[in-house]
Amino acid sequence: SHTGATLTGQVAPDPTGGGDVTGCHFDIGTDTSYGTEVPCQPATPYTSSTAVTADVSGLAMETTYHYRLVASNSVDSNPP
Repeated sequence: SHTGATLTGQVAPDPTGGGDVTGCHFDIGTDTSYGTEVPCQPATPYTSSTAVTADVSGLAMETTYHYRLVASNSVDSNPP
């Protein structure tokens, strides 16, 4: 019975300005309205390209989940 997962991604500072990555989390849910935020590991800030992960548990078996990686700096957030 697998009810957990490890989410993975890669974040990097904006090369055109904005500075270091100061915020990072994964949004996860059963549809694209998500509903749950899970913080990235390792913790921010990131001064260069960084591989990030997040462990999630309590997932329902035979259920499709959607997730996205959200990173921000002092100027903006991606995705919004």
